[in-house]
Amino acid sequence: MLDLIAELEGDGHTWQQVADAVGEAFLAAADVTRDAVAATGSPQEAMGVVETAMVCDPGSRKLSAPTQLSASYDEYEDRVQLSWTDNSSAEAGYIVRRLGAPGSVLSFDGATSEVTAHATTVPTLTDYTIEAWIRQDGGSGATATNKKFVVMFDNLAYAVDLSIASQSGEWGRVHVQDVYWTTPLTDFSSNRSDLDDNEWHHIVLVRDWAASTLSLYIDGTLDQTVSYTPTAAAVLEPRFVFFGRFDAGTYYDGLLSGVKVFDEPKSASQVSDRFENGDAGGTSGLAYDWPLDDGSGTTAIDRGPHAQNGTVSGATWVAAGASLF
Repeated sequence: MLDLIAELEGDGHTWQQVADAVGEAFLAAADVTRDAVAATGSPQEAMGVVETAMVCDPGSRKLSAPTQLSASYDEYEDRVQLSWTDNSSAEAGYIVRRLGAPGSVLSFDGATSEVTAHATTVPTLTDYTIEAWIRQDGGSGATATNKKFVVMFDNLAYAVDLSIASQSGEWGRVHVQDVYWTTPLTDFSSNRSDLDDNEWHHIVLVRDWAASTLSLYIDGTLDQTVSYTPTAAAVLEPRFVFFGRFDAGTYYDGLLSGVKVFDEPKSASQVSDRFENGDAGGTSGLAYDWPLDDGSGTTAIDRGPHAQNGTVSGATWVAAGASLF
């Protein structure tokens, strides 16, 4: 590929023309990477495939060393991105290639959309980590509870939910509540209030049973930790799983992707690693995995060990990431 870049640059082509031509070659490399991701389960290992495909002539005039090519994998948008620099170390090009299906996330309309995933046999989790990627722009109007449910897990006795909360008419906070029967054990909103900015955000809730804490992380950073004494029977048994709503009038409007549940309390460094590197940051303790990247149909597949697939009603499959430019 560097031969191709050198040839085009030498013929007087503009960088946009170079980028267009390189992009065509990059598509093939990205397809190889997709296969490598599927084969190895490790996007980071698969990056070696891209770099090997790209760095074929370290002596070319514009790209004089392999280190001037950078490839990375974006887990939540399922894409490979490549950048390269010229000899003055100024960025000379940037190409993004999505690897997943055209419809890779679910869009909820705030009125009728939901996903439900019910099961009778489920694990009992005292410690847990719940993870999701959300993107929402605030929407408008109030709901019955001034909460828009993003995810909720319930066994009819103990329930935990992550919602978007309204404060002074703004929908920029994450709200956390876990309830045993009708008694809230914790009930708080995030310190961050800018989550209605139409950007993707990584939301993680960690319960450490021994430490008696619930910790909320946003974009890899601890937002706050709440201490409480959990009721002995308040264990997470996700018999009833809801994405996008719980009660009538609590519908979420926005995009949702990458919902996972782990049966262990992730540390701050592990949460940060997952934010930066996705599954390459470690998947130990994975109990449930709804990527929400199915792209079509009415089934949200759980790729975790329990295969608790969800039923999609009203939500639509949409593309989340950038395409080649």
